[in-house]
Amino acid sequence: MKILKELRQHHKLTQKDIAERLEVTQQTVAKWENGKSEPSIAHLRDLALLYDTSVDELVKENANAKNITRNIYRFFGGSDNCFWGHIGLGIPNQEKSIWYPITLRTANQVINNLDNTFSNFIHIETLNNRTLFFNKKHLLHIHILDDNADCPENDWELGWDSYQGLPAEIYPALSDYLIEGILDLENYSPTFIENVKEVLNEYPNLAEEDVSDSKVYTLSKIYQYYIDTNCFEDFIHLNYGNDNVWLKMRNFGIGMDTFISSHQIVLIDVPTHLFNKAFQDEND
Repeated sequence: MKILKELRQHHKLTQKDIAERLEVTQQTVAKWENGKSEPSIAHLRDLALLYDTSVDELVKENANAKNITRNIYRFFGGSDNCFWGHIGLGIPNQEKSIWYPITLRTANQVINNLDNTFSNFIHIETLNNRTLFFNKKHLLHIHILDDNADCPENDWELGWDSYQGLPAEIYPALSDYLIEGILDLENYSPTFIENVKEVLNEYPNLAEEDVSDSKVYTLSKIYQYYIDTNCFEDFIHLNYGNDNVWLKMRNFGIGMDTFISSHQIVLIDVPTHLFNKAFQDEND
């Protein structure tokens, strides 16, 4: 996997460094990099955690090291795809903005789409495992805040992971652990499991719904529950200019279908790991 060599070199690490951290031989790392063997899913997750990305990004065709690193700005000071600052969305009837960590690329994406007349909705991914579709017509405001700037007074309240977010591969593992109470050693290494437990120790009140629930903010109400991933495809229609639709949201917990007019929606906030999995399963 060529990407593994590129990432290692970008992070100024040797094959020996990687071997020691993953508790494998240096020869094994060399075989991964030259394509003579493939890492197991557990080792891929370790590599994703080490490089602050996701397994999906590592195995993506034509992956580029500079474009997949997320939160570790110090390694890629010139990259626009690392943690840069925050976006704050003003929701009607909400006292404070909802803040998400973003890259400079995402900040520019939002700014460039504000005058787009093709669709009222803007679709972005944040650095804390959230995929957003927000209606610029209904938002009260959009704050774009460089991390070097001062926080706005009386409007700076972050969620549990909303400062920089966690490495992408941690989120599905947190979800699995919070549901099952255990992570199997076939898919997760002992080191990875320890990292998950450290997060849980830091956030002892974290619940599965904090990681896997979706939120839909309308002009008058907030819906929060675990949405069936089969419904995520409906959200994509908003991104292609089809603003006049009824979006189906199946409450997986109780088996109830809720249909909401896109004209009423201000913000859709879904977990990125579930959103990506839905489309991966569809293409497999």
